[in-house]
Amino acid sequence: MITIRNLHKSYMVGGKRVEVLKGIDLSIEEGAMVAIMGRSGSGKSTLLNIIAGLDKGDNGEYLYRGQNLSNKTLNELANFRRDKIGFILQNYALCDTKNVFDNIALPLKYRKYPESKIQAQVKGVLEDLEMTEVVDKSIDTLSGGEMQRIAIARAIVQDPEIILADEPTGSLDEKTEEGILAIFKQLNKQGKTIIIVTHDQQVANICDETIYIKDGRSSTPKITSSC
Repeated sequence: MITIRNLHKSYMVGGKRVEVLKGIDLSIEEGAMVAIMGRSGSGKSTLLNIIAGLDKGDNGEYLYRGQNLSNKTLNELANFRRDKIGFILQNYALCDTKNVFDNIALPLKYRKYPESKIQAQVKGVLEDLEMTEVVDKSIDTLSGGEMQRIAIARAIVQDPEIILADEPTGSLDEKTEEGILAIFKQLNKQGKTIIIVTHDQQVANICDETIYIKDGRSSTPKITSSC
């Protein structure tokens, strides 16, 4: 599903170019659940952003289902991200001025879905996550675990092919984390490919494989699905 070959990425920091990724090679098969681990600054989030189409490598190849995305324009990558990717962030990235329903519906509204389809899909995903009782609540009235569930609902409401999560349990207590990880495991059983950036070994333990990023390089070049 995903193949990355000799991927490099650098940024300008304080007038100096810093190389973050130094030749990443990896392959992730459809249906896999994969953890990406490494120290802060190792390039984990940079790699995830490139997989999501939020950023581009300086050189190297990124293939998604055999299609080379390395030379795509930013607009083409935005379309790829909209159609294929569900992204979940540690800080939830929810809109405080909108209620739960409107937060989840945002991706569908951007795609100009008819109102009837938006209603049906938001209702369906809330039922799947057992969160129907909060549909009209304001975001600022929710607990951290509830907000993360809403972030997951927004990421999966348009049925993406792949779910990316950047430290999705980093700010949650142990019990709430267990509930969130159970949701990811269930989504994976339903066939979703899931990639999780994490510092938490407990999170990595539920995944099929772990990619370790050290000094901008991956130590696990091949990831296989458990399916």
